[in-house]
Amino acid sequence: MYLIATNGTPKLKHPEKISPELRDFLVRCLDVDVEKRATMADLLAHPWFKKSAPLSTLYPLIKKARDNA
Repeated sequence: MYLIATNGTPKLKHPEKISPELRDFLVRCLDVDVEKRATMADLLAHPWFKKSAPLSTLYPLIKKARDNA
């Protein structure tokens, strides 16, 4: 958050490759103005976050990445 406050919001290299929902989520997370930045409650209610898979789906992906490293 310090870097965002001092350097501004980071730019995405290929914003066209991500969904509009994710772009909106990131804009809300990374707003330079603390007063405008989304709260955790706002983010948890965001449409992009609601599309996510359960956390239990991460374990096999992490294990596979470690096995291939």
